[in-house]
Amino acid sequence: SAGNLAFTSGNGIDFSATAGTGTSELLDDYEEGVWTPTVSGSSTAGTYEASASTGRYTKVGDAILLDFDFNFASSITGGGSGYLSIGGAPFTFGRSTIGSIKLHNITFTADFVALNAANGSTILYMSQVSSGSGEVDLPISSAVANGRISGTIISYV
Repeated sequence: SAGNLAFTSGNGIDFSATAGTGTSELLDDYEEGVWTPTVSGSSTAGTYEASASTGRYTKVGDAILLDFDFNFASSITGGGSGYLSIGGAPFTFGRSTIGSIKLHNITFTADFVALNAANGSTILYMSQVSSGSGEVDLPISSAVANGRISGTIISYV
């Protein structure tokens, strides 16, 4: 018969017959969706208008693949302070988080910029990393008109 395979809450596809060594062999969650990223300062939010702001995600079990693209408008109000943060993520980030980031017309002073998420938060932030020294958060003052920030992150809930 035609249609979808549906499970009641807490049930899913049981892979225990494969005799794996994992803590769970039940695939009980899958979700796809869209979200709208926002940019603000971590201490004082300010106003950072977008000409386009898109995001999408896929969640399989407790793993999340999330991507976003934020294009700053040709004129921004600004006024924020602290580090540049990306808000609006559809999930609270858990343990391991790994991300990649692409910046266009955004100034930074280190060798590269890393995309991070704080455990227990829905906020993404960027840190500047230089060879032989520690990480420093990318300041919100780096946000400029016509700039663009794109990124992808893998995390767990």
